[in-house]
Amino acid sequence: ARLRRYRATLALRRGETEEALRRLNGCAARLARLTNPPETRLEDALVLLHSARMSAHHCRGELALAAAAGAEADRLYHGLRAGARGHRLSEYRLELGDVGYRLGDLATARRAWEAMVDEQAGLPQRAEHAEAELRLAWLAAEQGHAPLALTKALAARRTFLALGKRDRYDLAGALIAGLETAAPRPPLADMMAGCAYPAY
Repeated sequence: ARLRRYRATLALRRGETEEALRRLNGCAARLARLTNPPETRLEDALVLLHSARMSAHHCRGELALAAAAGAEADRLYHGLRAGARGHRLSEYRLELGDVGYRLGDLATARRAWEAMVDEQAGLPQRAEHAEAELRLAWLAAEQGHAPLALTKALAARRTFLALGKRDRYDLAGALIAGLETAAPRPPLADMMAGCAYPAY
C-alpha cells in the first residue's frame, strides 16, 4: 500500500493525475483489507492516503472532491492518539486551507493554517509552516490588524531566509513592504500559486 502511494506521488509530480488517482484507489483497496494491530500504523496510512487524494483532486481543479478528501484526512488525524500525531503527518493542512480558501470557505482555511502554526510552536520551523504563517499574515492585514500581520510576515520571511527559499523570502518581503508603506499587497491567490506542497 505504501509503495502504491509513493508511485501515486511520483505520478502527481509528473502531472499524471489520473494515474495518481488510480494508484491511490489501489492503495485504498489494500488498506481496506487490513486489521489494525499497533504495528500496522493503519490510521497514519489513511491520513496520508486521503491527503494525497486531496492533492490529486486539487491539481485537477476538482475543489469539492479535494475538500472532501482533506476533511477526511483531518478527521482521521484528530482521531489519532496524541502520541501518534506529528507535525510532519499534519502537513496536509496547508493545502487543505488553500482548497478551503479557493472554495470561499475562510473559516476552514483559517482553522487549517492556524492549527498548522500552533502545532509547530517551539519546534524547528519548516517551509510549510512559514507558508501558513504568511497566509495568516495576509488575512490579518485584510481585517485591519496590521501589527499582527507584520509580526507573522516577518516570522515567515525569517524562516524562508534560513531555508534558502529566496522566491518565498521575496514574496514575504512584498507583503511586508505593503504593510509598512500602504503599497498594494500581493493577492493571496498569487502567493498560493508559487507554493510547493509537501509530498504525502
